[in-house]
Amino acid sequence: MALTAAKVRDLEDRGFLRLFDEHGGLWEAKAREAYAYAEALVGPTGEPVRPDDVLELLVPALVLSKEFRSFLDDNRLTQKYWRTYFGEYILDRLWQDLTR
Repeated sequence: MALTAAKVRDLEDRGFLRLFDEHGGLWEAKAREAYAYAEALVGPTGEPVRPDDVLELLVPALVLSKEFRSFLDDNRLTQKYWRTYFGEYILDRLWQDLTR
């Protein structure tokens, strides 16, 4: 999976970029935890950690976040793809910092 311009526009139209900015520290912490766990799993294989490796671990953390759940509820966003789109957006914004 990859973040596309169309997905960013969809996220933007629904207010997710504001959600990212309002709770940036929380999303960064969750992304770092997911990256560290992915690195522990993937590292021994000799392969580099890729965004999709981290995304599979980040999405469940988002789903359990009260900030994310409240945002979805408040905006009546019931489709499950928002979880993945927002996770892709988080990783896109933070990937360079995560991989340093």
